[in-house]
This record gives sequence, structure tokens and C-alpha cells, in this order.
Amino acid sequence: MDMCPCGSKQSFQSCCQPLLLKNNKAKTPEQLMRSRFSAFATKHYDYILSTYIGVDKGDSHAEDMAKDYEDIHWLHLDVKSSGTMAGNEQKGFVHFCAYFGLSGKLYALSEESQFQLVNDEWFYLADQSDSHNERVKLSRNDSCICQSGKKFKKCCALKIG
Repeated sequence: MDMCPCGSKQSFQSCCQPLLLKNNKAKTPEQLMRSRFSAFATKHYDYILSTYIGVDKGDSHAEDMAKDYEDIHWLHLDVKSSGTMAGNEQKGFVHFCAYFGLSGKLYALSEESQFQLVNDEWFYLADQSDSHNERVKLSRNDSCICQSGKKFKKCCALKIG
């Protein structure tokens, strides 16, 4: 059983895969965020493009995203908080930190994402989210960011080179 990349501790087949295959719709902003992280981790770029609104996608294509993200290894998603906006159940938010490896270095993407419910389907509002990246420096003997219980050097460090 492969664990879901989103960190839910469920199998991929019972967690995010049905969403990525469009067999199910996300019921909450957090579920959509987790599925989007899983889509990045498993390279389902069509799903990512289909789940955001708010900017002109123009000539955005999954093939272009694949090139842009080919060297990035998505490692762990840490959801800090999520929910719907007070007084407006059609708008939601997710505050998260997504860890990724690039060129042998570890980074954290922190974001307060905004979501919109449209026709009973949640979408990521690309132009409403506040994000920033920062380099994370871990000792090889520190506990791994993925909470596996292993040391970083024996776990995610192996995935980023």
C-alpha cells in the first residue's frame, strides 16, 4: 500500500488518487490543497491546471509545468490551519508549509491559500494567495521533516540528492 503524498496517513488509492482521476471532488479547501500537493508530487499537472481560477491560464499546459518542475522533489505537506471564511461558506483558506528538494537543497514553501466554491466544487484562487520560499537547513542527524521517525540523512535527504 503506497501512502498518500499529502501526509494524511491514508493510502494514495483511498485519499487523493480519486480526486486526481476526477472520480471525486474535494469536499473542503484542505482536501483540495492536499490533492494539489499530491498532484505536484505525482506529476499530475493537468489536475493542477484544472483546479485553479483567478488568473488567465493563457497557454498554460501540463507539458510546460512538467518542464518547470522536473527537478523539484515534493517531500512533505504540513497543514497549519484550514476552513471557510466567517460569514461566507463559499470562500475558504489553507495555511500550509510544503517542503521540497531542489538541486540537493531543502526548501519550504509557506502559503496562506485562498479557495472559492463554485457549483459545489472547490478551486484554488491563484491570484489571492500569499506565499514565500525559504531554504531550510537541517543537519543530517536531525529528525526528518516528513515525520517518519527516521533521521533526515536516512529519509528525505536521499530523495533530493
